[in-house]
Amino acid sequence: MPHLGAAIPYIQGRLDMDTGATPRVKRTFPSSSEYFKEFFYDTVSYDARPLRYALETIGPDRVVFGTDYPFMS
Repeated sequence: MPHLGAAIPYIQGRLDMDTGATPRVKRTFPSSSEYFKEFFYDTVSYDARPLRYALETIGPDRVVFGTDYPFMS
């Protein structure tokens, strides 16, 4: 997912709460945050804090190098 997954790392708690609130959804997606750990996320970010948070929540094995080249201004 580009740009560290955009909002995904930040809303995982809310998604987990929402999937747990609906029994039918809970059977299909027991844990949203576990589901999102199946994706790969690129490192395109201009601040180290989101990168650290993504490494903590998603895991370093799912974060890959990314660049905006040649589109950086």
